[in-house]
Amino acid sequence: MDNPYAKPTLIAVGALAVLGVVAGVVEWQTAPVSYPRNDPASNAIAAHWVLAGVAAVGTAIAYALARRRGRRHVLSLPFRRRALRRVVATLKLRPVTMLAVVRALVTLPLLYVLLWEPFRAAMQVFAALAPSWTANAWGGPTYWGASLAHWVDGYLLFYASALLLDVVLVRRDRVDDHATTGTRSSATMPPPTAREAKSVPATIQPDRTLPPAPDSATRTSMAP
Repeated sequence: MDNPYAKPTLIAVGALAVLGVVAGVVEWQTAPVSYPRNDPASNAIAAHWVLAGVAAVGTAIAYALARRRGRRHVLSLPFRRRALRRVVATLKLRPVTMLAVVRALVTLPLLYVLLWEPFRAAMQVFAALAPSWTANAWGGPTYWGASLAHWVDGYLLFYASALLLDVVLVRRDRVDDHATTGTRSSATMPPPTAREAKSVPATIQPDRTLPPAPDSATRTSMAP
């Protein structure tokens, strides 16, 4: 079965996650010992319960719409090869038109969010072990409260950016047409099936049967 995922995308996201973990360890080890005391007004945990509900309902709606259109695994769409082809086609600016330039300019900040969120989510794993990171964080001052609030925010920002990119990028049908046009040559075409072979008319051979040459007696009798 053909792998639908884009290897460059997976490598980039994985590398950013690893860098985020390393950055989180550095922040944890170099965090200041003294920090402001927790201010209950900065907690915002109630707002994040609402955001968590929005994330759950939005995910359920996305899955329902995807199933109606015959798609599956909707959360993996940003990591697929078609998504990467659409990004590349948009940033190539071919042809250079005002619409193409606007598409590219809108695409760049959305791509930044998509690449930033895996890094920042991985960074939270170890950085939140420092009390100075969670003292006045949304969901703080506990590790799990601050981290879950941050991960909910990151989840929403990541897929909101992906949804906006789906609207902004070059259309899927244009990318698919460009990817398939001219890619098949006669050397790579599959052999015809038995039915196709039978449907091809046989080559008409010329009739090489000639009448026999008349003998000498016949030529004499036919002479005037």
